Order: sequence, then C-alpha cells, then structure tokens
Amino acid sequence: MAPFALSITSTPVTSKLFLQLLLHAAPHKALPSTAHDLPVLLMCTRRPLSSHRLCCGNSHLSHQQPCSTVRRKLLTSATKLAPAGKPDAVQAEFAKAGISAEVTQKVLKRYKYYLTWDVETKLRSALQSWLQELGTVQLSQQLQKLPHLLLHTPDESTEVCSWLMSKGVNAARVQHKAPRVMIREIGAVQSTYKALQQAAAFSDAQMCMLLHKHSVALLYGPERVLGTLQAVSSMLGMPMTSDSLKQVVLNAPSRLFSMNPDTLHERVASFCQKYATGTHVARAVILRGGFLTPEPVM
Repeated sequence: MAPFALSITSTPVTSKLFLQLLLHAAPHKALPSTAHDLPVLLMCTRRPLSSHRLCCGNSHLSHQQPCSTVRRKLLTSATKLAPAGKPDAVQAEFAKAGISAEVTQKVLKRYKYYLTWDVETKLRSALQSWLQELGTVQLSQQLQKLPHLLLHTPDESTEVCSWLMSKGVNAARVQHKAPRVMIREIGAVQSTYKALQQAAAFSDAQMCMLLHKHSVALLYGPERVLGTLQAVSSMLGMPMTSDSLKQVVLNAPSRLFSMNPDTLHERVASFCQKYATGTHVARAVILRGGFLTPEPVM
C-alpha cells in the first residue's frame, strides 16, 4: 500500500458530510487505499474543538464532570427497571423524531439503556441534536448501524473522524469496519494510536495500513493492544520493533486485536504443542487465522 499524502484545506468536516459519504458508499465496494483515490471530503480537516465539551451528549451535566463518571452512572442506572409506562414514552419520543416503530424496536432491543433515560431532559435533546445534523432518513439509518449513537453529540463524533483524517487514515474505512470507534472519546482513540505507533515503531504510512486492516484495535485501550503485540512478539521470538513482526501483524486476520492476548497466546501455543513446534509454525498459525477457533486448525 502506498503511503498516504495528507492534504489540508480550510473546508470544515461535518458529521453530516462524513455520514453522507458513508451512506452513499456501496457496502461491497472496496474503499480507496491510496492517497490519489481518497475522496476530496477525506482530505479535509476540522478546527480544534474545546477540551471542555460535554461528555456523552448529556447537556444537563456539568462541564467539569469526567466522562468516566458519566459512563459509570449510565451503567449503574441501566441496572434499574424502567418505571411503568417508560418504554411507551421512549418509543413516542423516537416517533416524534420521525423514527419508525420498527427501527425504534430494533434500536431499543440492541441498546436498552435508552429506557433508563429521562425523556424530557436527555433523550429529547439527544434526538433533536442529531435530527438537526442528519435529518430523519439518515438519523434512522445511522441508529440502525450505531444504536448507541445518541451517547455522543454530532461534534464529538466528527472530532474522531477529523483527527483520524489528519493522520492520513481513511476514516470512512475505519467507520465501516468498527463503527463504535467514531463515538469513542477522542483522547481514548489518540492514546491507543500513540501506544501502537510507539511500541512497534510504525511509520505514519504503516499506521494507516494497520488501522485500515485492524480498525477494531481503536476500540481498546493501550494496555490491551500492547498485550496483543507482546503476545505475537513472544510467540515469534521477534522484537516488537522488527520489520518482520510488523509484516506479520499487518498481514494477520482483521480479528487479531479483537481477541484477548492471553487467549491468542494459549491457542497458538496449543497448536504448536499438538502438531509441531517452532516459530515458523506459530507464524503460519497467526497469518492463516488458526487462532480464531478454540481448537486451532491450519
């Protein structure tokens, strides 16, 4: 894959434009892999956003309240039963935003936390902010792809997209492979990116290749992705910064980073013990995806 050449213009990237690009792309059509193939939209940048942005789209929360605290409260509240009549009120609010009953049921089935939200102060404002940004049709489509979309504001979603593009990464490809990346906190995405690049000494171009193949890596924290790199390094007997290890990681199946590092190590080791030992065998198992099943196969 050729290195990405990033062109910065003054055109702001909005979540609406980005999602329009995504929605018009055919699911089966391969996304561009070179700088010359990148759509003009993906060669833009966005002005820096304030570090005091509200977390998770909760407009009633204090600017000083950490996102981790917000998430803990959300998860805790999800364990409580919704008051009588609450599901009807939530469904009615989705209907007011133009979301069909069928789509609403699918969203609530996949993401039940909305049933714990206060309709007037939280759900309504979240729906309205995205409705103004996308319109009814695109909002309905995006909720089906990302049922937890309302946890973040449009600006927060766009922030991750813009930052990835500033690194030369095809954000549309990342969004297609791992949609939840776009609604992670920007700081979390940046930390994982930095950890990967520094640990294995990936160049900027190699980071683009890595994230286009292993987009799911950005869903995890630094400790998890470093654990995966260390597991591969240990099994192959290669330093993490070696070119040979980089090639193995870049060519491994896209589910490499989605597997727990300990499980990955156990499955590859199990295969080697059962059939043949040697780093060349471990390398073949990793490259061919033999670690993806409980009983490793070639």
